[in-house]
Amino acid sequence: MFAYELLRHFGKTLPNLRSSNLWEDREFTQVVTELEPLDLLLWNRTPEPWGAHVGVYIGEGSAIHLSKEIGLPVIWKLERFPEEKQYAVFIGAKRIR
Repeated sequence: MFAYELLRHFGKTLPNLRSSNLWEDREFTQVVTELEPLDLLLWNRTPEPWGAHVGVYIGEGSAIHLSKEIGLPVIWKLERFPEEKQYAVFIGAKRIR
């Protein structure tokens, strides 16, 4: 929910989709390979989107996400995510239409 609320703060609207529904969605979002600020990013332990962690790309190779371990939003470089086993696999990026 953190990622969706952050997007709403910047005027982007999207239903509260679970990560697997977000990845499958084609009505509100589209898959992208070239990242832009406010794109949604999904990571997981496996290539499966079910239960994936969602963050928001903020530019300059960084994303903000709600870290379960820290309990607060944090900004990490994209290279940092695979260092944690729960974020080992980058599933992909979605952009709100």
